[in-house]
Amino acid sequence: MSRSSLLFDKKLSKTDVEHRLSFSSSVQREYLRIEEGQNCIDFLAKYGDDETERKFRCKIRNKVNEKYNKPVISKGWRQIVKEKGLKEGDKLLFYKVEADQSVNFKFVVERKIMTLFGKEIWDPVR
Repeated sequence: MSRSSLLFDKKLSKTDVEHRLSFSSSVQREYLRIEEGQNCIDFLAKYGDDETERKFRCKIRNKVNEKYNKPVISKGWRQIVKEKGLKEGDKLLFYKVEADQSVNFKFVVERKIMTLFGKEIWDPVR
């Protein structure tokens, strides 16, 4: 039996859909640890209900004029954006999935389809 835990969620920005997905440093330090002296780590994740694992790369963006180095998901991310037609404003949910003594990751993206009685209604992008 598997158990999923939400690690983070965010509304996708223009940069997220056109270039790379940025996310919290605390999530990167806890779950996508990069070895000392390295600047990236490859990991496997699934998208939505698709059972196919895909390879992604988390790297640390080193910009001279920023206070801290920002983790981003680069390799593999743009392919998902193109395949699924993801857009600025879509909501990304990133999960850790634990099953049979292994840990995997899963992306789910939702799109707002309407507001009903003041409540936003979201539907998965398949």
